[in-house]
Amino acid sequence: MTQTQAEEFFGDYAAAFNGFDALGVTERYEVPCVFSQGELPTVFESTQSLLLNNRRLIEAYREDGFEHASFGVLQVHSFGPVHALVDVPWTIARRAPKEPVRFRTAYNLRHREGQWKIWAVTVYEEVDAFDAEAPTAANPHADRKCN
Repeated sequence: MTQTQAEEFFGDYAAAFNGFDALGVTERYEVPCVFSQGELPTVFESTQSLLLNNRRLIEAYREDGFEHASFGVLQVHSFGPVHALVDVPWTIARRAPKEPVRFRTAYNLRHREGQWKIWAVTVYEEVDAFDAEAPTAANPHADRKCN
């Protein structure tokens, strides 16, 4: 995966998320896929279970004042023509008075049938970024498993 391919892929991913398009987000994944968040890995065995998770996540973000997601400079590690690891610095812009939330998430991708698809995600800063807010702030991650 080249830098340009990664930017295009995550640009499309962000556009789907920004459009509250859970199916569009889900289509960028290969199932089964795994999310590792702290000590609680979650395996999504079906597209339906992943879609339900993405709908819940998008709704939680919407309730938290989500305006849009964007990303900074991607760290792309290509492992031959089929595998890549992309570390994404996300910014979640929210309606005032809420400040943006910034965090990183790592995605393992595979190239199959002419497309890059996410098959594993390491959620390693997102929950802490939301938890760092004032104790009264809504936390869209309180009961969710992944991004």
